[in-house]
Amino acid sequence: MSTLLLLESPLNLQPPLTPAAGGGTIPAITFRQRVLRRLNQAQGDPTGELADDTSADPIWTTDQAIDDYASEGAAILCRTCWPLLGSFTFTVPVGGARSVLYGALTAGSDTPAGAALWQPLQGGVLWDRGDGSSPVRLRYITESMLALRFRDYLSATPAAWSPLKTYYWYPVGAAGIGIYPPVLPGNGTLTVRGLYVHPPADSSSALVAMFPYLPDDLLPLLEYYVCWALAAKNLDDPVLSARGPVWRGEWDQRRAELYARLDPMLRAYFPPFTAASAAVAVGPGDQ
Repeated sequence: MSTLLLLESPLNLQPPLTPAAGGGTIPAITFRQRVLRRLNQAQGDPTGELADDTSADPIWTTDQAIDDYASEGAAILCRTCWPLLGSFTFTVPVGGARSVLYGALTAGSDTPAGAALWQPLQGGVLWDRGDGSSPVRLRYITESMLALRFRDYLSATPAAWSPLKTYYWYPVGAAGIGIYPPVLPGNGTLTVRGLYVHPPADSSSALVAMFPYLPDDLLPLLEYYVCWALAAKNLDDPVLSARGPVWRGEWDQRRAELYARLDPMLRAYFPPFTAASAAVAVGPGDQ
């Protein structure tokens, strides 16, 4: 039996702070410190800096680089092997809506603010008319099939809403959903259940605040990605660049293992991913 890695609520197994000698507590180590420890670099090291020719201050600091690469790596995890499921809503204006871009959706109560929807579930689009009746589940259909079955789907005056009519939703490009028939009663809400990418990270935060959806045993996976990205940025550093393939190998292998544990039905929402294809998987700057 396969294991379903689908998180509906935050999970983090970080142990509590331990008492320090002489009273007080030992501060929780931050993600930045964990990355620097793995790099064997000191705080404030220029490994990730982007220098400014006109100023002594860098345009991009190592701390900023770690933040950006960590967010990039976390987004890749969400899109390839660690699915996060949430809900998003959209208030349909009077007169209806033919399509809605993902960016116009608002995160629901079970989804963190700033999360970005990237894949709706086929059976996860519902229309709440706002009149106290049960929400209507929209049936998934491709746009090409819709065009074959309903010749008026692009008409300026398509068929109007009816309680007896079947409603459909279809993908619009890579970041939107279309609705047919589009003339929905106003003051209603469209709810989209789907897979999302977690908001960008701040690596100065304690681990539990930075990656609340990842258990502690997966945090080294993001460390590998950030270290590999920094090594790729510093190819002229023979010591750092020599360790890059090691970190990339760990990153690719662990992601392949997580993907292999996904429920078979859930894999349909993810691109083909195997240990062999990991070598050409998305990497630093390719997100």
